[in-house]
Amino acid sequence: MPSPKVYLKVGCTTVAVTSIAWVFSQIKGTKNILNNAVDLSMLNLLESKKESIPITPIINLEPEYITLNHLKIDKRPRFLLWESLKFMLAQRLIGLSHSENDFVRMKALDTLAKLQNFNQGHYSLLANMIDKHAAIQLARIKNVNMKLFIEPPLKYLKYTERMIVNEIKELLFNLSDMCTHKCLEQLISKAFFSVEETSRLVDNDSIPMEMVKLGENEQNVLPICLEALLHHASIETFGKDVVKMNALPLLSEIHSRYRGDLNINVALSKIISYLSFHKEIIDELYRTGWIGILAEWMKHEDVRISIPAARALANLENKEELYKRHLYLLHPSYAGCKEPKVDVVFVHGLLGGVFFTWRQRTKTDLTIGLMGKGPHSSQPRNEESLSQTLFMPGIRKKSKKTIESSEPRTMQYIRDFEEEDMNEARDFEVVLDDIPTAGDCAANCAYTCGGDKLAAAGNADNFTYCWPRDWLGDDCRDLRVLGVNYETTLSKWNGCCSHVTEKTNLEEQSAKLMASLLQAGVGKRPVVWVTHSMGGLLVKNILCKASGSSDPGVRRLIDNTRGIVFYSTPHLGSNLATFNPASQLVLRLSIEVQDLRENSPLLLDIHKRFLKVLEDSPIRVISFVESKKTYFTALKFNFQLVTPESGNPGVGEYYEIPLDHLGICKPMSKFSFLYRRVYDFVQEVIEST
Repeated sequence: MPSPKVYLKVGCTTVAVTSIAWVFSQIKGTKNILNNAVDLSMLNLLESKKESIPITPIINLEPEYITLNHLKIDKRPRFLLWESLKFMLAQRLIGLSHSENDFVRMKALDTLAKLQNFNQGHYSLLANMIDKHAAIQLARIKNVNMKLFIEPPLKYLKYTERMIVNEIKELLFNLSDMCTHKCLEQLISKAFFSVEETSRLVDNDSIPMEMVKLGENEQNVLPICLEALLHHASIETFGKDVVKMNALPLLSEIHSRYRGDLNINVALSKIISYLSFHKEIIDELYRTGWIGILAEWMKHEDVRISIPAARALANLENKEELYKRHLYLLHPSYAGCKEPKVDVVFVHGLLGGVFFTWRQRTKTDLTIGLMGKGPHSSQPRNEESLSQTLFMPGIRKKSKKTIESSEPRTMQYIRDFEEEDMNEARDFEVVLDDIPTAGDCAANCAYTCGGDKLAAAGNADNFTYCWPRDWLGDDCRDLRVLGVNYETTLSKWNGCCSHVTEKTNLEEQSAKLMASLLQAGVGKRPVVWVTHSMGGLLVKNILCKASGSSDPGVRRLIDNTRGIVFYSTPHLGSNLATFNPASQLVLRLSIEVQDLRENSPLLLDIHKRFLKVLEDSPIRVISFVESKKTYFTALKFNFQLVTPESGNPGVGEYYEIPLDHLGICKPMSKFSFLYRRVYDFVQEVIEST
């Protein structure tokens, strides 16, 4: 009979063998997961054998840029073999991210973006191994692991809120000393507490007591300072000064402390977006943690934060195309999409903007103020104003309700019911919203939509603040959607910056927008223009200029234009600009409004040349025109800005819609005629390309 020692040895051996087998099974499982995500052998074949990519951690040890994650040490005994293997594979992926082969680089980055379950020390090491270019590309991958980015520095960790405010005030003082910018001086004077501070800009004798008392409430100071900094950064010649003054660590600290303040984050997002025009500052953005912040902002539900963040990352990554001040990339926001076949360019009208014009319509009536005030706002609406808000009474963000159950048979019944419901829906036709009441159309345009499309529209119940991005970008594949954004005003009483609005008439505005469009690569592929009001006049003028140009790059704008959609464009002018001399003296109408006066020789000449362009180019035209009056809050009366006579270009499809000037470009839903006709047209252009 065997002794107890024998049993003990057999038992210990069994436990040891089982443990070893379990460890190797974990290693094999981890390796299989990574290999399934990316075939490393294929990547090695694609890589040049002559290349030798060293994997050297890039760790910045300057005291002001050391982050908390670098200081944490995991003392638990968790550095197991399979974690070590996973970490080594992650290092290999980082090495492959330097490849000149686009497929290898993107495949490696896509796999790296999905890696999970490292300890904090490993994440810190990996974040420092990823170089600036790989970090920017990672930030443009959807659902990237946010722990793979360098965190912002701790330079201002021990600063109080008052100290932070004093720092940004000092920054504004220094910026004012570096350049001559009267608007900056006017804006920052609002934020100063004392006579001593204000005297750095103006004489003591001219300081009103209200200005001295204004700063008693510190909560109001930071937004005013950021508004001044935003306006300064928006002027391209001054943008680099913000980085030279070492402002990025300070701004990242403000972001960290005020994550819940929407207006502050809107301002910061736009500031960084403007700074992205200068690619020489990539190093500073990278080491101050802004790449990770931009990746986080890309997912934000507020379009005023997510869209500028998408533009910033696109500018930092792209070597050829650049989206400047007047242009936003709406779709695709993330990398990895196919090369687009068609560009769709949205151009807003007078007092409009990317964040206002192209939102979904609600049942709440929209109004307009004569002095350029937005709906339900007491402040002038312009792109750099922190007072601009997306909230409007009546808007509620809705979500589609789903039924779930933990019981398999119940879930199977629900799926069968939904499938049966979808089959029955195909037998019905849904009447579209916003159908025309009059028009002229030779095309076969239906006013109904199949019920199956209604049932299949997964996000039809979700309110959107930018339907070109959320609807058109989602429904049409192989598409690039751009939003043009330019400043306009109704009255000269509204303060304007001489550095920005020195050229505001129709001719000069068209020239500026054309330069921005060419810089973004518009014209290299088929183009569809979607315009509202004055935006249609700008596009017409741009195409007329392009048709007469001898520059091949400019000529492509007209040669590759496939169609134009006009939402209430006043081809022959508007009654809004037709006031008697006394009224014009009081209102001081802006240059933009004066260009829109009824039967303006400039507009008539542009339209005549545009009709001639259409004779020589196969460009399709679709026009929607308002048939209701718009309510002006300042003067308390209704006014029809664009009449059917002025809104009808005389060519193409023409529809009169029972909406006012503001609602004409805001579809009620995905099943609005205003959207379905544009969607069908864009889809036809894509299929013919």
